[in-house]
Amino acid sequence: MTPPLIAVAAVDVATGRVVLDHQADVACYAASTLKVAILVALHRAADRGRLSLDQQVPLATSWPAAGGGDFALVPDDDDPQLASCAGKHVPVRDLAEHMITRSSNVAANVVLDLLGFEAVAAAIGAVEATGCRLRHHFGDRRARAAGPANTATAAGLAALAAAVGGGRAATPDACREMLGVLARQEQRDLIPAALPPGPRCANKTGWAEEVLHDVAVVCAPGIPPYALAICTSGFADPEEAGARLRAAAARAHAIISGGTP
Repeated sequence: MTPPLIAVAAVDVATGRVVLDHQADVACYAASTLKVAILVALHRAADRGRLSLDQQVPLATSWPAAGGGDFALVPDDDDPQLASCAGKHVPVRDLAEHMITRSSNVAANVVLDLLGFEAVAAAIGAVEATGCRLRHHFGDRRARAAGPANTATAAGLAALAAAVGGGRAATPDACREMLGVLARQEQRDLIPAALPPGPRCANKTGWAEEVLHDVAVVCAPGIPPYALAICTSGFADPEEAGARLRAAAARAHAIISGGTP
């Protein structure tokens, strides 16, 4: 068991300036937060005409596993809405939606195979999301133990979200589309739940054993839009991790808003 960690980073969306930093460069297991990097890589490829978001690709359900062999994911368990699509062709745009809003590992892996790991790494580098590393497919249970696993820092995730919110991650139209997908996120019980009434929040969560993260673009009245990433690890009780994450988000928003934390 790793020591408990709460890492926080906030970045001004317009300027990319860091406005809040607490243990923000500590790397931890990224869980599903790096699906935002895949979304960015996908739109950058579409901007360059390398693929179309409307093209259809087959819905695979197995991938190479760490240490050899393959691992399989069951769409029924991963995302019931995709269950009827197994073995069929699905529009890339729909896969991107499921990858973010329902955190589907199946959808993420299919899009990742379409792009390749190098394209995702290039997208991460383009927005200077230091500390973010995508090394294996999602849902590979052996990969985290075998290492090196998918990792992220709060600073890297905040930079990634800020580049989307600020229109720098891809073309402005593509960034607006990505924000729309993130705003339709179904997991809204972390950063969005910690904010007072009024702010609009587009976010992506990530969770695994002893890991719980959220990264968001927050637009609140009276202050510049900001990206906020909070990573927690080492908490055996997910309820405690969630409570600590929400408390950190509330404090961060109060500080950024000029109020009392």
